[in-house]
Amino acid sequence: AGLGFRAVARQLMGLVPGVGWAVKGGVGYAGTKALGEAAFRYFESGAALSVHTLRERATALVQRFRR
Repeated sequence: AGLGFRAVARQLMGLVPGVGWAVKGGVGYAGTKALGEAAFRYFESGAALSVHTLRERATALVQRFRR
């Protein structure tokens, strides 16, 4: 999953020269936070998150980071 987030960040960096580090940081943050939430929820209650729910949370985190 981490490799996928990095690949997305690399693609986005090409679109916004000069501020690519911010895009990369935002994608890395959102991916790490979403995976951490999934791990926390799994180990805390045994409830696994679906891929759909994980994507929704990652998208919400990216939106929050942009503000």
